Amino acid sequence: MTATTSTTVQTEADAAATKIWAEQWWPLGFAAHTSRAAPVAVTLLGAPLVVWWDDSAGAWRCTLDRCSHRLAPLSEGRVTSDGCIECPYHGWAFDGQGQCVRVPQQEEGSAPCRSRRAAVLALPIMEAQGVIWV
Repeated sequence: MTATTSTTVQTEADAAATKIWAEQWWPLGFAAHTSRAAPVAVTLLGAPLVVWWDDSAGAWRCTLDRCSHRLAPLSEGRVTSDGCIECPYHGWAFDGQGQCVRVPQQEEGSAPCRSRRAAVLALPIMEAQGVIWV
């Protein structure tokens, strides 16, 4: 076996192990101790996440803590009245499914970006027994 083959095998094994760990429910914290007024930054398995309370849906939301536009941390932004998280840098807003729903620089009445590149990765999230799970 060559060094390249060994590295490839190790990389594939690492990817398989990461996939197994990522396909589980992980506790993020107690709901009673998590702010419903502002986004909260959390790191899970080395991934930066942002958790926020969507008051309009009555549910927790979670995405990667990076705006797809300029990679600014969404946790430093704010939650809008319609339950979206708004980037502090240029004001892009994302819903609980990670779709970009508002870009302030777009013309009034135009459709928001629907490109996958404009979206952020949303994770399934639930509250059970007083704990927030992702």
